[in-house]
Amino acid sequence: PLIAVTCATGWECYAIVEELVQTRRFRVRALYRTHGTQAAARLQALHARTEAEAPGLLTLQPGVDMNSATTLTGAFAGCDGVVLYN
Repeated sequence: PLIAVTCATGWECYAIVEELVQTRRFRVRALYRTHGTQAAARLQALHARTEAEAPGLLTLQPGVDMNSATTLTGAFAGCDGVVLYN
């Protein structure tokens, strides 16, 4: 199953992404707004570690505007579940 996690650079949602990846039971699409921040770098480091061990398990999608129905519809396409942090 593919699970999308919104606000993935925040502490709570980063922890959810990390836990889902560690279980190896789900593919995870980590959605976040701003590329180039320290929080995004932490998520990118997790992505690099995950790719080395289980390619394709974690994908990153920056630029996700939580106020745009069109953006969210595209970000959730093909997902079996969503962790929506609001």
